[in-house]
Amino acid sequence: MGLIRTDKDNPVAHRLTELWTDIAGIFEEYPIGALAIERVLFQTNVRTAIGVAQASGVVMTQAALRGIPVTEYSPNQIKDAVAGDGAADKQQIQEMVQILLGLKEAPKPADVADAVAIALTHAAYNPVVDARRTNRIQISVDSQDSANMVLAASGTEPEGHR
Repeated sequence: MGLIRTDKDNPVAHRLTELWTDIAGIFEEYPIGALAIERVLFQTNVRTAIGVAQASGVVMTQAALRGIPVTEYSPNQIKDAVAGDGAADKQQIQEMVQILLGLKEAPKPADVADAVAIALTHAAYNPVVDARRTNRIQISVDSQDSANMVLAASGTEPEGHR
């Protein structure tokens, strides 16, 4: 699992360019066969929804340029697939990701657990995919800072990569 953050004080265009470059690097470094992403739904906080949509667009475009199939899942689909309850809260998702992956502690911040939950959802909906051999990239926006784009990549890391 990894995390990419952009500086919230930078202009949005600069942050999206940083994200574009970082995502391109991940796609070049890892043999990614699929992209699973949370579908952007209208939220109470329109600014957050716009930030998520912009960041998601960058990631989906990078995948499309490489011919990588993109699948979107609704928040309820993700919660149901991982926690068995479409109304599960962030803490329940964190705990289930920890249990399902046999981790000593839950991934932090919660958005990383959410991103990994998207990968687990994709594996659940596509059981022929070998989750141990396929890398997935998901993106979410930190709910505490609507301008803080967070990306988590899960899968096999090359030796020496952190």
